[in-house]
Amino acid sequence: MEKLEMEDRDELLRKCRPSIALAYNASVASEELIFQNEVLRPILKFQNDLLVNLFNHELVTRKIDVGGLDEQELRNKINQLLIKDQSIKHKMMGICVAMFTEKELSFYLQHQKSINKRILSMLAERIHDNILN
Repeated sequence: MEKLEMEDRDELLRKCRPSIALAYNASVASEELIFQNEVLRPILKFQNDLLVNLFNHELVTRKIDVGGLDEQELRNKINQLLIKDQSIKHKMMGICVAMFTEKELSFYLQHQKSINKRILSMLAERIHDNILN
């Protein structure tokens, strides 16, 4: 089997991400906002079904019924699980981080705390929207 070079891997990762048209001014945006819009959003969109299915599996495994929760209670429960349950949090973060190119990983490692907050916030919103629909 042929060895996959890092450049080839990076190119494959970029190609599999969906393009997302966003209206923001990149010339005045922070590096982290640019990273969020150009890297995180496409990765989360690409991995959406996997992330939502994993979260739903975790709910079933832990016997957590979200059916009777109102919208705010549901939002709170999702945030609680993503932030406080290290097992769920690490699985979800791993699914996202595994899709980074080498350069993106380097940026992530330099800004890990703030990028993690962005990932978890966007992920919570996606899960919330998917559970409601």
